[in-house]
Formats: sequence, structure tokens, C-alpha cells
Amino acid sequence: MAGDAHAGHRIGAQHPRAGPGRGAVKIDIVDLLALCGTLMSPFAALDELDARRHLRLIGPCEIPGRLFDVGEWPSLLAGEGVAHGELFEVLAASVFERLDPFEAYDAGDHAASAYIRMRVRLLRPDAEAWVYVANTLLTGAVHIPSGSWHEWIATRAPRPDARRDAARRAPVENPGRPS
Repeated sequence: MAGDAHAGHRIGAQHPRAGPGRGAVKIDIVDLLALCGTLMSPFAALDELDARRHLRLIGPCEIPGRLFDVGEWPSLLAGEGVAHGELFEVLAASVFERLDPFEAYDAGDHAASAYIRMRVRLLRPDAEAWVYVANTLLTGAVHIPSGSWHEWIATRAPRPDARRDAARRAPVENPGRPS
């Protein structure tokens, strides 16, 4: 945990941007969000959703689980394995009003949600973050052995699948449990 950009973020901690001459800014809690697909910073989705301004990129992260190609985006199946992503500080909780519909997540109806937003302990850095995990059977999906969406799309042939069709399958039992 030492040396992580967010390691000092805890209840009542001084914000890392606070310093001499800037005043001590107190924070109650810092929410983190780990993304491993089309919402990562090199892609346009965060800008198209007007969500980037509500997030601050911290850096790379490793999420426990396996990444699958389901068409024009990946799906994360929580559990064993490693998915490579980006870790963001959530500057405004209202960002989830933009991201949840994009991920077909309904906090009031998990059974009808294609993805579930849940808190997950990351492999690296040592932190807990919000992550969108598959809540559907990934029938026909292709496992991404490297766990990196960036590497995968650079080498795979384009697939004609519609963006949400492949992910809207029957719900997975216990989506946060290792498979």
C-alpha cells in the first residue's frame, strides 16, 4: 500500500492536493472506480457520456476476474484471473447517473441488469473500488487471455456483434463469486 497514489485516502485524511499555502482540505471518504473496457481513458465513451469531468485518472490497476470479448466491448466475470484496467477517483457521485445506464445497471433491479456495480478489492493497487461485473451468461464470448482490452482489440479482427445484444443473456447466479 505504501507508495500508492491513493494510499493516504482514508476517513479524515488530508487530501493529497492539499499542502503548504493551499490549506488543508479534509475528505470523509474517497470513492474509487476501476474500469477495464470502453470506458477507459483512451476511448471516447467517457467524453460522450460527459462523465470524464467527474473522474480523475489515478493510473493502471489489476482487477480480479477474467475478461471476455462480447462484441464491441469486454465483459468482466468476477473471480479468479487478472483484468488490466484503469483506476479513477470519483470526484462526483453523480457520475454513476451517467455510467449505470451505459452499463445497463439498475440498482433497484439487479435481475434485469446486464452488469452489476459492486465494490471489489483490487489486486493492484491494494484498494477497494467500484467495478462493473457481468450479470449475464457470456455464451459465445471469447476469453481474453491477457486480461487487457487494449492488447486484445489491437490484434483481433473486428466483430459485427451489436453492442448490447451479446451481454443481454440470462442472469448469472452469484455474479460476484469466483467461477
